[in-house]
Amino acid sequence: MDYKELYNEISLKDGFLSIKRISKKDTTPYNDTGCFLRLLLKAFEGETLYFSKENVTCPGAAIGLGFTDGLPPIPGGFGYFISSGRGEGYPPGEKVKCSPEIGERMLLNQPRNVLDEFDCIRIKKYEPGIDSDIVTSLVTPDQLSALIHIFNFRKADYDNIIAPMVSGCASIFRIPFGELKKDEPRGVIGNIDVFSRPHFAMDKFFFTIPGKCFETMITDADESILTSHIWKGIKSRI
Repeated sequence: MDYKELYNEISLKDGFLSIKRISKKDTTPYNDTGCFLRLLLKAFEGETLYFSKENVTCPGAAIGLGFTDGLPPIPGGFGYFISSGRGEGYPPGEKVKCSPEIGERMLLNQPRNVLDEFDCIRIKKYEPGIDSDIVTSLVTPDQLSALIHIFNFRKADYDNIIAPMVSGCASIFRIPFGELKKDEPRGVIGNIDVFSRPHFAMDKFFFTIPGKCFETMITDADESILTSHIWKGIKSRI
């Protein structure tokens, strides 16, 4: 089946987004404020968006997208911000990690230099033949199950999918970009971060995979779980 047939088979009305690292010259940066993740909805609606370090207004997005490495300059320190907080006069702690030290190590352990010297990210609706570093979509649990099955169709290992405990934008950009450096890049379930959950429907997660893997998945769909008797029952309830 082609990509449209795949979308129809799993009722994925919004389709996938193509994400590509590029040079920011000859682009028109997108300017907006607020949480970066909600801007992805504009791309699902058909807009082509270009982001560089200079036009990302959310303080954490520059790190989540991979434009900068290291710890963000948060008053009182990132470690305290992500854990218990530093007290009066500082931002309240988010209670994500048990201690400032663990919080800092969590961020510093994430892949670095993931943009490979590029300085801009292009986000647009996926189309056949488009050059994509990674592709992503918002999916329900049943749709996620189908896509994970197809992603693993040619793989013998059982741990080819990860659900990292990182920021919402890092789960869609930094971590999947980092996977591209590996011989066998993994698929990434994103939007686990509770601070990003309110921006999307309660039954939706992001699923992000390398562009080359997605092309293979489209080819494999005709022979995959989607042709089995068990899928018919799942499909009827989506």
